[in-house]
Amino acid sequence: MVCAHKTYPFGTKLLVKNLTNGKEVVVTVVDRGPHRKGRIIDLTYAAAEKIGMIASGVVAVEVSVYHPDKGIPYALEPEGLPEIDFEEHEMDSLDNDYIPVWKKSQTTSETEIKTTNIEPKTKKTKTNSKKKKSKTKKKRK
Repeated sequence: MVCAHKTYPFGTKLLVKNLTNGKEVVVTVVDRGPHRKGRIIDLTYAAAEKIGMIASGVVAVEVSVYHPDKGIPYALEPEGLPEIDFEEHEMDSLDNDYIPVWKKSQTTSETEIKTTNIEPKTKKTKTNSKKKKSKTKKKRK
């Protein structure tokens, strides 16, 4: 349920009371308006229907900022909440077989690297190849 008001900031909750029958509705400001002289608020069809002004179209209303006295909606009372104690030693008693998917790829690649023994390739030294070349050069001379 939303409305248009000229001065209230967007997102402000307003309590609109129909002065002819006493019905009330809470609406949120989402637009600017009304742009006609003598009007203070534009209501959506659903909000107008809830306060009973569909038949007349224009009704004298009282507009005020809505401050709920109930506190946080759907909040449980503090005494009704269970006491939960999370400690590290309780987590250690759980099975450690579970490994998250994102860690499995890291652990398998690390174990593969550890288990794979790559022997260094033996390289021929340049001195051996030069000696052979030098011997062949000497024979030609």
